[in-house]
Amino acid sequence: MVSQPSARIDKVAQNALPCSLSSLCFHKQKAKYAHAVPPAKTSRRRARLTSLAAATSEQYPPDWANVRRRLAEDEDLSGAFADMPQRALSLRYSNNSNTESADPFSALSDAEELAIPAEYNANAISFFWRKHPDIVATRLVELTQTAGSLLASIGWDIFNDTFEENLPAHAKVVRETLTRLGPAYIKLGQALSARPDLLPEALISELRSLCHDVPPFPASQAVDRIEADLGRPLHEVYGKFEPVPMAAASLGQVHRAELRGSCDTVAIKVQRPRLKLAISRDVFILRRVCMAIKDVEEVRQRLCVDPVDLVDDWAAGLFSEMDYVKVRRRLVF
Repeated sequence: MVSQPSARIDKVAQNALPCSLSSLCFHKQKAKYAHAVPPAKTSRRRARLTSLAAATSEQYPPDWANVRRRLAEDEDLSGAFADMPQRALSLRYSNNSNTESADPFSALSDAEELAIPAEYNANAISFFWRKHPDIVATRLVELTQTAGSLLASIGWDIFNDTFEENLPAHAKVVRETLTRLGPAYIKLGQALSARPDLLPEALISELRSLCHDVPPFPASQAVDRIEADLGRPLHEVYGKFEPVPMAAASLGQVHRAELRGSCDTVAIKVQRPRLKLAISRDVFILRRVCMAIKDVEEVRQRLCVDPVDLVDDWAAGLFSEMDYVKVRRRLVF
């Protein structure tokens, strides 16, 4: 175990957390789809297409009816068409898995971020993000496109009776999607991983990996954050700093370091860049969606709990985890 930091470090290094040293090797795997169309299901699909071609032969020109009939009779071509949406979805996520998106909060200064309270306050968050509708709208478009692609892929498999056999592939896409959407959705996936009563085992297994297998952010950003909190260069406080993180989680990552002038080894837990902005923005959107759902009379009568209250309880826990000063006090004292 790491010894308790000195008074000087206690004052300036608020992000230095004593913990047991461990290691985590992260390897991101791309989702790959492999489809084999069973003969029985191919026959059913061919029968449906043949029936459809016969039903539409009188409504469309002869050339179009021939195309539909040819498609129904060509098993190889039918298999290629059945696999096409899955290939497209796999290619999309493979291309985006290793690319970093531009900072969506570049228009906001650090001073503006301080307007969001450290403790969860739904009214304050709503007031803040109502002043930045462009950022909220951009995020809504991203969420809608992502959900649409995923639902289209799942719907296609349900239509072709291949959902069960492709469930592991869909589970991987769900896990990668939550990872790409950021900290709030990673936390949501972690919470859902504890509900095997609601989700299939293949999806639970993928979501559990979010508890220990999250991509790190660049070490340069971690150093910038540490130096901003310390108010001085990193080398003035730490004699040694390892740029490769020991572990990465949804809200931050941990780097091993040694205090200058001593042999004490410490673990520095650094938050992800613009974390409070990212969390509060997604909480604001989720809360607004739940409020809209709650306003529908038919839906409200079927709900056992208030969805807005669920979001508020979940968000309060997230904000508590983001307050590293309080977390450090609980661990040290």
